[in-house]
Amino acid sequence: MNQYLAMDIETGGFGHDKALLSAYFLVLDDKFEPVEGLMLLLKPDDGIYHVTAEALSVNRIDLVQHDKAAIYLKDAGTVLYEFFQRMNPLGATKLIPIGHNVPFDIEFVKAKIMSAGTWSKFVSYRMLDTGVIGQALRATNLLPTSVSGSLGSLASHFDVPVKNAHTADGDVMMTVGVLKKMLELIKLGN
Repeated sequence: MNQYLAMDIETGGFGHDKALLSAYFLVLDDKFEPVEGLMLLLKPDDGIYHVTAEALSVNRIDLVQHDKAAIYLKDAGTVLYEFFQRMNPLGATKLIPIGHNVPFDIEFVKAKIMSAGTWSKFVSYRMLDTGVIGQALRATNLLPTSVSGSLGSLASHFDVPVKNAHTADGDVMMTVGVLKKMLELIKLGN
């Protein structure tokens, strides 16, 4: 029986030199129903945020308020490890990551929070990426070319509610909703 790990991060801009500000991890059962989630509000270990004004505007993050609630990255690794251990003891079955352009999120987590080896103990390298699935659906004419492939465009096309877009937890919930609709479409297309 598969378990999934829906995830999203919010950063201070593009590039691994920017601050990782938040991450949301949601374990799902084999029917893609939520089991348990973990929200991490994060701050750099040295306390120096590398951000762009544009990213903070998109993510609607007030850095002063964020800093008061955030934990240091070094502590986040322990919290995430304990979450994985509780959800998937000793990595008995690899959690299958789900996200929209999820390789970016995974690489950021491995660069900032958790080593690649520890991550791989709990999480599969195989993934379900709604960005990639969307492109495949467009290529097979199961999705109109007018749908851009952005998460917002896919959510709009599939009538998935958009709540708190550009927040880690909001985007995870949108992604899970989009994925469920995509899988239904694939079943109907066969």
